[in-house]
Amino acid sequence: MSNIHFRRRRKSGRISLVPMIDVLCCLLIFFMLSTQFVRWGALDIQVASHIASVSRQDKKLEPIKLYLSIDRVRLHQAELTLSDLVRQLKDHTNTRAGLNQLDIRLFVSKKTQLQFTVDVVEKLQQLGIKKIKFEKNNV
Repeated sequence: MSNIHFRRRRKSGRISLVPMIDVLCCLLIFFMLSTQFVRWGALDIQVASHIASVSRQDKKLEPIKLYLSIDRVRLHQAELTLSDLVRQLKDHTNTRAGLNQLDIRLFVSKKTQLQFTVDVVEKLQQLGIKKIKFEKNNV
């Protein structure tokens, strides 16, 4: 019959790297497109220089302790409303330091409403007081 002889192909022992590189590139592109792009920003932090060091008078300032109850603020054993507290703090700064140098510690009772606490903190910030800290009430 016919004299056609088919040769058997030899199996090469080599693995072709080209298809593997193509697959890896496709995976890389897929994961790069499917991830969320995060934009990292920088925070503007103002650091005090060595010239703006704390003076001796500032070191002597003791924190002002405010005890918040239901709708009143207690300062030096006196019950005050929020407007009275503002007047008292303004008078207090005439003899000591500026309002921005005051150190306020807030002791909030469990019965105090959150809105009243926020109102007090907002008033203190409007006065220019920067150091406002919440303390645990041991009473």
